[in-house]
Amino acid sequence: MKTTTPNPVFAKIRLYLRILASCVIVTCLFLIIIHPEAWITPACIIVAMICLLFLLIRSKHKESRK
Repeated sequence: MKTTTPNPVFAKIRLYLRILASCVIVTCLFLIIIHPEAWITPACIIVAMICLLFLLIRSKHKESRK
Protein backbone atom coordinates (compact mmCIF):
# COMPACT_ATOMS: atom_id res chain seq x y z
CA MET A 1 0.00 0.00 0.00
CA LYS A 2 1.43 3.34 -1.06
CA THR A 3 1.04 6.44 1.08
CA THR A 4 1.17 9.95 -0.33
CA THR A 5 2.28 11.67 2.85
CA PRO A 6 5.77 13.16 2.54
CA ASN A 7 8.53 12.12 4.88
CA PRO A 8 8.54 14.62 7.80
CA VAL A 9 12.33 14.40 8.10
CA PHE A 10 12.80 15.61 4.52
CA ALA A 11 10.24 18.35 5.10
CA LYS A 12 12.23 19.58 8.11
CA ILE A 13 15.47 19.43 6.13
CA ARG A 14 13.90 21.47 3.31
CA LEU A 15 12.62 24.05 5.79
CA TYR A 16 16.04 24.26 7.44
CA LEU A 17 17.72 24.74 4.05
CA ARG A 18 15.28 27.52 3.12
CA ILE A 19 15.94 29.36 6.38
CA LEU A 20 19.69 28.84 6.09
CA ALA A 21 19.78 30.06 2.49
CA SER A 22 17.74 33.14 3.38
CA CYS A 23 20.06 33.99 6.27
CA VAL A 24 23.13 33.53 4.10
CA ILE A 25 21.68 35.84 1.43
CA VAL A 26 20.97 38.56 4.00
CA THR A 27 24.43 38.18 5.54
CA CYS A 28 26.11 38.44 2.14
CA LEU A 29 24.08 41.54 1.27
CA PHE A 30 25.24 43.08 4.54
CA LEU A 31 28.86 42.18 3.70
CA ILE A 32 28.53 43.80 0.28
CA ILE A 33 27.18 46.96 1.91
CA ILE A 34 29.90 47.27 4.56
CA HIS A 35 32.80 46.00 2.39
CA PRO A 36 32.04 47.01 -1.21
CA GLU A 37 35.63 46.39 -2.31
CA ALA A 38 35.25 42.65 -1.63
CA TRP A 39 31.93 42.08 -3.37
CA ILE A 40 32.70 39.08 -5.59
CA THR A 41 32.63 36.29 -2.97
CA PRO A 42 29.37 37.36 -1.30
CA ALA A 43 27.81 37.88 -4.73
CA CYS A 44 28.75 34.34 -5.80
CA ILE A 45 27.37 32.94 -2.55
CA ILE A 46 24.12 34.86 -3.09
CA VAL A 47 23.78 33.33 -6.57
CA ALA A 48 24.40 29.84 -5.16
CA MET A 49 21.80 30.32 -2.41
CA ILE A 50 19.22 31.64 -4.88
CA CYS A 51 19.83 28.53 -7.01
CA LEU A 52 19.37 26.35 -3.92
CA LEU A 53 16.10 28.10 -3.06
CA PHE A 54 14.91 27.71 -6.65
CA LEU A 55 15.67 23.97 -6.58
CA LEU A 56 13.87 23.55 -3.25
CA ILE A 57 10.80 25.37 -4.53
CA ARG A 58 10.88 23.42 -7.79
CA SER A 59 11.10 20.06 -6.00
CA LYS A 60 8.21 21.02 -3.71
CA HIS A 61 6.17 22.05 -6.75
CA LYS A 62 6.89 18.70 -8.45
CA GLU A 63 5.77 16.79 -5.35
CA SER A 64 2.49 18.68 -5.16
CA ARG A 65 1.67 17.80 -8.78
CA LYS A 66 1.90 14.04 -8.13
